[in-house]
Amino acid sequence: KDNYTRMTHKWQADTNKTLIAARREVMNELFPRPNSTITRPQTKTPATPAFRYKQSPILKKQTPIEESIPDQSQMKTTENSLCTLPYTIENTVYFPFFSLSNPFANRLSTYLLNTFNITLDIKPVSPTKLVLDLKGQSNDVNDARSALTALFASLKTKTYPDNNDDSKFTIPDIYRVVQWNLDQNSIVSSCSYSPKNGGLLLVRYFANNPQFGVDEQKIDDIIHHNIYAIVHQILITTKTLEKHLEELQTKIQQKSDYGQNICCLYNYSDKNRLFSIHLCGTKTIVDDIYSEIKKIIDEYAPVPCNIQLPLNQVNFLLQICSAELIRFEKQHEIDGVDLRSGLKCDKTSQFLAPKYLHEKIKVFLLEMSQIQMVSKDFQCAVQLFKAKKNEINTLALKNRCLLSISLSSSPKASSRVASTTTSTAISVSNGDLITEQSDVLVICSSSAKLRDVMIKAAGNQVEQELNGKDLTKNMVDTSAGQLKQAKRLLFLPWQPPSSYTTNQDITVLRQSIVLFIQQAIKYAIQGKFQSIAFPAIGCGGFGIPPDVIATIMIDEVREQLIANPTIQLMIKFVVQQSHVYDVFNAKLKPTSTTGASRNRSPSPSHLLTQEKVNITLTTTYSNIDKARNLLDTIGNILV
Repeated sequence: KDNYTRMTHKWQADTNKTLIAARREVMNELFPRPNSTITRPQTKTPATPAFRYKQSPILKKQTPIEESIPDQSQMKTTENSLCTLPYTIENTVYFPFFSLSNPFANRLSTYLLNTFNITLDIKPVSPTKLVLDLKGQSNDVNDARSALTALFASLKTKTYPDNNDDSKFTIPDIYRVVQWNLDQNSIVSSCSYSPKNGGLLLVRYFANNPQFGVDEQKIDDIIHHNIYAIVHQILITTKTLEKHLEELQTKIQQKSDYGQNICCLYNYSDKNRLFSIHLCGTKTIVDDIYSEIKKIIDEYAPVPCNIQLPLNQVNFLLQICSAELIRFEKQHEIDGVDLRSGLKCDKTSQFLAPKYLHEKIKVFLLEMSQIQMVSKDFQCAVQLFKAKKNEINTLALKNRCLLSISLSSSPKASSRVASTTTSTAISVSNGDLITEQSDVLVICSSSAKLRDVMIKAAGNQVEQELNGKDLTKNMVDTSAGQLKQAKRLLFLPWQPPSSYTTNQDITVLRQSIVLFIQQAIKYAIQGKFQSIAFPAIGCGGFGIPPDVIATIMIDEVREQLIANPTIQLMIKFVVQQSHVYDVFNAKLKPTSTTGASRNRSPSPSHLLTQEKVNITLTTTYSNIDKARNLLDTIGNILV
């Protein structure tokens, strides 16, 4: 601006040139020639500041360097007619080219020496100023200066990602890997990283320069094809898993080729939990590290593990050993161990833990559930037993025993039923379920023979309703189809528990049949049906003694009637085999209801009827003597 009154200038829009017009003495003053003799005016003229080179504001062009063009006084001449010209750079985008790790400085020195016979001395003056001392013959120095000006003016910046959503550019150290790869391909460049927009890679290079220029496509090919990236999303649920992954991160960052063949980013969520792992570098190395990550996750991430435990063992663990289970979970809290949530009273029990703990936990659970049972029958009044039941259960828990109570067939049940409902009856018939006239026909869908016969008799409509449904696992109800005497068909799966077939565990068998009866009666009550018919399950192909089945089924039906005294439901057992019918009939006869008994009012003598109670205590082998003593104590309580 100080020289505007002495000159005129015009920016050339499509070039890096500026046209300047002025008097000869002004031109010589502003642009001195080292070998020319300049006669300055003797008049006192205000000092003219050094002129700064400026570039026209062209889109997508790199901001040029700020170069101080020295005047005659800045040119230093030695005795051997050599001169030194300071070339000042004050634009920091050029500084990385002169770092120790960038080969550009050495290549530039070689180029200036071989082309212009100029030696180069690089002098960092301040964080914002760099001086290149050009030393040689004055004409050579001027030519070298012009070459430098053209070189630095050709600088361009390419930003990645450009049009591609590439996750590799979110890694801050990506610029190191790219810089190393470009250096290996002898491409003069300067790479840097910006956190803007989720992460940007900036590659600065010289375009259209015969000595240091590069085709932009070559840079694209190296970045997109030579540098490989993987992103693994992960949910960290345990401190152990997080610890091992962080140790791997340290191992990666300490590799001798980190920033060359590999770089990584561990991305954390707002809650400071590891959310994703980003890897970038040479494909073989990235794949090797990714395999290590998957191995760590596979070993230390909690996953479900199935375990086969009979029902009584599961109940014992949950009710008696809960304190030990909680203590074990706390000891392995950093591993995310969960023992209790997955233990179920069926065949699908499982626990949650890392794989390296699976065998240890299996041994722990099996050792804790090594149990033995002792049982004893007692005769006592119904009301006395009910009054003492909680006390007995408390004693059992205190002595680390699991209490199981079952009631045998008794006059009490029929008396209570008969006295509370006049429209409820239990009966048994020797016939076929297909011809049975009841609102609901219960079909054991686990019995292939019974199931197929009933479906065939019901016809196509029922077959279509059952299409695609798994009758061996789920309760399914359908219309009666061609069985017009009924209203609904209830397909209910049941088969003997494995612990019964292997150990003859009557308690487990009873519990499974009880559940079968309960589900069917609940269905009938909710549907407001007036009658339901059951088959004699387990007496055919499963080979269970009929007296066992009859006792359990009849007892549970009575229990359901006691629990629901106001329902109006006729319950019938339909039995085909004559010998099984005889057993059911015999079990039912002592308590079968008659017209007189149904109209009889309840009396204290009925309510105080003696009940046969079977009490079973389940405990560990080491505690079995204490369990036997407890049975004697219970006997004294029930007297």
